[in-house]
Amino acid sequence: MRKNRLLFSLIWLILLAIFNLCVFLLRPMIPGLESGFDTRFWIAWAFIIAAFVGNLFCTLFAFRSETQNKMFFKLPLITVSWAALAAMALLGCGLILTPGCSARVAAVACILVLAAHAIAVIQGTWAASAAEKSSMAVVIFCQVCLASRIRKGKRGKCRSPCCGGVP
Repeated sequence: MRKNRLLFSLIWLILLAIFNLCVFLLRPMIPGLESGFDTRFWIAWAFIIAAFVGNLFCTLFAFRSETQNKMFFKLPLITVSWAALAAMALLGCGLILTPGCSARVAAVACILVLAAHAIAVIQGTWAASAAEKSSMAVVIFCQVCLASRIRKGKRGKCRSPCCGGVP
C-alpha cells in the first residue's frame, strides 16, 4: 500500500503543477483575458485547489487501509473524491475563462458543488465503515458457526445463510 500512496502522491503533484502552469502561464495568452486576475479568478482557483487537497486527503485515507478487503470498501470514497475534483476543475475553469461573470456567482456555484461533494464524501466514508463492520460480523459469525460444528463433531458444509446454505 505504501507504493500505491507514493505513486498516487507523485501523480497528484504532477496534476497540480500542470493545472497551475496552465492557469498562470496560458490564461494571460488568451485574447480578452490579458487584463489580470480578478476576484472571480481567485475564488475559482482557491476552490479548485481545495478540491485537489480534498482529493489528496480522501485517497491517502483510503490507502491507509491495512488489507485489500478494507481498501475495497473505501474505493467509492476514492471515486467520489476524483469526481469532486473533476467537477470543481470544470466549473472553476469555466468561471476563470468566462469574462464578465460576477464574483458572487462564482462563489455560490463553487460552494454548491463543494457542499454536494462533501456530503457524498461523508456518505462514502459512512458506507465504507458500515460495510467493513458488517463484513467483520459475517466473518465472526461463520467462525463461531464452524467452531460449534467442529465441537459437535459434525462434518460437511455449514448450512448457515452466511456460508450459502439453508439453516
